[in-house]
Amino acid sequence: MNCYTHTSTPAVGICAICQKAVCRNCVARDAPRLACRDCIEGGALMYGFEYKSTAAIGEWPLVHICMGIDPLTMRPRAAKGVVAIGNIAVGGIALGGLTLGLVAIGGLSIGIVCALGGAALGPGLSVGGFAFGSIAVGGLAVGLKYAIGGAAFGPAVIDGRGCDEAVRRPVGAMVGHAFASAKLQSESFQVDPVGADLKVRSTLARVLTQSRTIHATTSKCRSCLDDAASAPVALIQNWRPPTAK
Repeated sequence: MNCYTHTSTPAVGICAICQKAVCRNCVARDAPRLACRDCIEGGALMYGFEYKSTAAIGEWPLVHICMGIDPLTMRPRAAKGVVAIGNIAVGGIALGGLTLGLVAIGGLSIGIVCALGGAALGPGLSVGGFAFGSIAVGGLAVGLKYAIGGAAFGPAVIDGRGCDEAVRRPVGAMVGHAFASAKLQSESFQVDPVGADLKVRSTLARVLTQSRTIHATTSKCRSCLDDAASAPVALIQNWRPPTAK
């Protein structure tokens, strides 16, 4: 049997993809199955895409991006790298449909430190439609320590039914500091540091008060009803903008 392309050259096998006889010069891969050059070169169009960075840590490339199916095994490609992006991704930072990593973002994400997705699972922070983790935030949240969501289950929860003091105060402090930091980046304190200071304090107080009022009226939370008339005074009074130059 001779090669399909080089008709005078003996074939060394059959391409697993196109089923044509190929000679040694036409072979692109011989493991795990034999494949010809034409099929491998056209694989980006027929079977998806794959990229691996030359830099690597151990056996893992720094960046691995792939999608589609492997033409030799006819199985979905899986991205494995420090940064992995694909339909199936495993890595330090994993992004895709099904992801597993230290930080995982995807439709179904399993993250050791942080998971973000439609369904987010992990021992750390999980945020998603369904979230399970030490700190879970989502429509349906199951938290080992804190749970925040439409329906939340855990030792300390914030949901439509109520607001536990153990989670209300740390979450309120984090929201307040995050809002203040955002305002610091957006305001120019060099022009009018005193006016900007008062503006941030006023806006922060108004936002925190409104959020507590809304939560208090929807969940009938006693502690929020008690505090709804005022923002956390200590947080606002202790916050200071950068010194004007």
